[in-house]
Amino acid sequence: MAWLERVGGRVLDFLAPPDASCVLCGGQADISRSTGLCGDCARTLSFCGPIAGGVPAPLAGAAAALWHTEAGEALVHRFKFQAQLSCGHALALLMLQTRDVLPKQSDLLIPVPLHPLRRMRRGFNQAAYLCRLLARATGLDVARRALRRTRNTPHQVGMTRQQRRENIHGAFALCRGADVAGRHVVLVDDVFTTGATLAECARVLRAGGAASVFAWCATAAPLREK
Repeated sequence: MAWLERVGGRVLDFLAPPDASCVLCGGQADISRSTGLCGDCARTLSFCGPIAGGVPAPLAGAAAALWHTEAGEALVHRFKFQAQLSCGHALALLMLQTRDVLPKQSDLLIPVPLHPLRRMRRGFNQAAYLCRLLARATGLDVARRALRRTRNTPHQVGMTRQQRRENIHGAFALCRGADVAGRHVVLVDDVFTTGATLAECARVLRAGGAASVFAWCATAAPLREK
């Protein structure tokens, strides 16, 4: 929160106009400029921050704005599957509240890519949308076409940790001309579940010369060993 207070009004106005309605309930009273939600809805959020355990190598670490429960899950679902972009703005605002836990040397934002067929069906890449908002707010460089998805993998809901690793292995590659050598990358995605997808992206980026890769997500699912 302190970092948001220091950046001034212009970024907050860009992400969540002061006269906007609450992105969850639609109410117009007591809208917070740092969340885009009314006070009642904001109190239902479950804040996360640094993810302390279960972060797979080669990720250097991970953080999320919210736990993927109740209000956090609703924000992601409306943004990702119903294209309610105001919920994406709210998630970006909430992610900015965890900005101070990113490695100090972070210098490049990269979104987790969607396969072209899935992006065409959905109409947009939710990670790339978040990445664009965060880049504008933080001033960090962004490379939206550094990674590409080479396989349209099955959805991973219901898979075990090992099944997720096997499902996603080899599903990403560096784009032609992408230069990540020596960069301290922050991977952006909507949900951290087991970290399998983010770890596979990190493996490709590290093989391409990235100095480090950290994951920054909107929500994190409570970790379960499976």
